[in-house]
Amino acid sequence: MTHHLTLENLVIEANAQPLVEGVGFTVRSGELVALVGESGAGKSLTGRSLVGILPSSVHLRSGTVTWHRPGEPDIVIEAPPAPNRSEALSRLRGQGVAWIPQDAGAALVPVHTVQRQLRDALRHVGASSDRPHCAQQLAQVGFAEPDAVLDLYPHMLSGGMARRVQVALGLSLGAAFLMADEPTTGLDRPVQARLLQTLGRIRDRGTGILLITHDLRMVERHADRVIVFDQGRVVAEGTPDLLQTHHHAAVQRLRGQP
Repeated sequence: MTHHLTLENLVIEANAQPLVEGVGFTVRSGELVALVGESGAGKSLTGRSLVGILPSSVHLRSGTVTWHRPGEPDIVIEAPPAPNRSEALSRLRGQGVAWIPQDAGAALVPVHTVQRQLRDALRHVGASSDRPHCAQQLAQVGFAEPDAVLDLYPHMLSGGMARRVQVALGLSLGAAFLMADEPTTGLDRPVQARLLQTLGRIRDRGTGILLITHDLRMVERHADRVIVFDQGRVVAEGTPDLLQTHHHAAVQRLRGQP
């Protein structure tokens, strides 16, 4: 059964100037989609808009997010906000989309152990939250010694570990989609490889993944589809091959060509 997450006609402004204009796309269960573009192209604002965490300095002028759930009513969030927006957004953030920020460690509760945070997530959805089950959540995201990680506090985690813990938290909530902002930034190559292997396994189990990145090497090796942003618009979309063949100036700049 396939979940769809669809964004339509997204417009984000600041001081009456468009930062993102007319953006739309769909992510499906079991596929990894990469949003790429130069700094300021609008990819991160677009990703943040999906889960309602835009900075206060910008204005969400229009846009519709639809989470199609097989066998259940669609969850639809529109801008300007409708009266039921808060409830719908809460459901989308919980079981719909798990947001993995670039600074994943800072997004964890600093005074709670990893086990406490996993336990709270599992209890939220009525799942078993004992220590073995918490360890199982860590094992599925690639921790070789999950029991030892359970007792750590966020400040004791490396960047790669914190991002995998955030992935485990999202999966614990039953999220249909994971969205990660620059997940490989600041990590050395071996840690990047482990994180990408983890995301690949999760994708293969049916979770949809949306990556916001400028790492073209990673996109070409791991993405199923790529969406290229330039000056707040989508200018190219397709398989990663387009990064080598598309003639749009934004794609050529990403490749480092004049």
